[in-house]
Amino acid sequence: MGRLLRALTGPRITANLVIGLTILTIVILSSLLGPLFIDTDRALVGEVPPSLAPTSEYPLGTDSQGRDMLAVMVVAVPQTLKMGLIAGLVGISIGLVLGLLSGFFGGPLDTGVRIMADSLMTVPGIAILIIIAANVESMSVEMMALTVAALAWMFPTRTIRSQVLSIRERPYTAVARANGMSELELLFREVMPNLLPYVAAGLVVAINGAILATVGLESLGLGAQNVHTLGTIIFWARRYSAILRGQWWWWGPPIVAISTIFIGFFLLSAGLDRFANPTLSANPKSKRRKRQATRIANADKSSLSEADKELVLKVEDLKVVFETQAGSGAAVDGVSFQLKAGERMGLIGESGCGKTTMATALMSLTQPPGYIAGGRIFLNGRNLLGLSENELRQARLKEIALMPQAAMNALNQSCASATRLRMVCWPTNRRSPNRRSTKLWRTRWRRLACLRSWPIAFRIS
Repeated sequence: MGRLLRALTGPRITANLVIGLTILTIVILSSLLGPLFIDTDRALVGEVPPSLAPTSEYPLGTDSQGRDMLAVMVVAVPQTLKMGLIAGLVGISIGLVLGLLSGFFGGPLDTGVRIMADSLMTVPGIAILIIIAANVESMSVEMMALTVAALAWMFPTRTIRSQVLSIRERPYTAVARANGMSELELLFREVMPNLLPYVAAGLVVAINGAILATVGLESLGLGAQNVHTLGTIIFWARRYSAILRGQWWWWGPPIVAISTIFIGFFLLSAGLDRFANPTLSANPKSKRRKRQATRIANADKSSLSEADKELVLKVEDLKVVFETQAGSGAAVDGVSFQLKAGERMGLIGESGCGKTTMATALMSLTQPPGYIAGGRIFLNGRNLLGLSENELRQARLKEIALMPQAAMNALNQSCASATRLRMVCWPTNRRSPNRRSTKLWRTRWRRLACLRSWPIAFRIS
């Protein structure tokens, strides 16, 4: 229960996601519960007086064929959602299978799927749909949905394939393959779980596009004429010149319903994008937290003593927090140190302990979902957390720089850590340390057992 509450209140749950879900929930509940409160028999021709403006008895008025528009809307909205759901599910399912197989296994299968998808995407889909729908004698709701789905799988195939190509080359996939995991196990244990957020977002987009396509075809009279849908309502309103006759209650409600559904799906899609991408979900909050830290830093800047201003670098209670779906966690917490001119400091620890995170925080380069939650960083008497982006760019490389570990600057694996640190502590332009200084150095660092280890056991930032 606690995990569910954290997920529902986490940083990835954005206003777009909540509003989109709320709108679609209201639309779906209205469609499901509407027939329980509204007499759907009034949606038949001749059941009510024709061409009546909205009244208390007929809140949405009646059309020229003697149908209650409220009853017609109650019947039409579920059918439109049904077509969009069927077309979206079929299209995204085909795209998922083709994109997953072609991206993961590659080879001739990938070439064939890519050529087929790219070729069909160049063909105007609406023209093909019009030709197909015009030559089908009895068009049902299911047939209309499958017709739209036949041309709705190319874009999901391309997007899913690109995601699979990226996931397939990531380090954790290579480690799983090296540990003996079969290709099918990799596919279902490593690739599929990471694809689910993208598939969910793609499904929302596919349903939205399918509804747009079906409404467009039905507005041209190419849909199911014996079933009420939002598209057929617009078709009959156009057929009987409702706009010219001033019967706004005939064509207005379906347009409002379509717009509401599109807005709901759009907000839901935007919310799912942020849910699937931690960088997007954490970015606004990170900027807000950074502004708060900047205000605190500026307020405390005057408390520096004259002795502290002579330091090259001073860090006080630095804290870097990462926001995840499970909650917030501190990767760097309460780090403090200071360096004078000519001094050097080595930071030793195992991989993943926060060395690089601290180094990027010193440069104010912490990226979402991480942010600097507290502390002060003084460089030559200036608080880096209080500088603007332009001032930080001027300070980087000129006053402070970060050189990440790579093949050209990696540690020599045949050299012990103590030897490496000794080489750094005594520059080459000085004479070798005498016995007294060497003994003092050994006494100070004897407690660090890791100095007797080899660099392969850990990383040094």
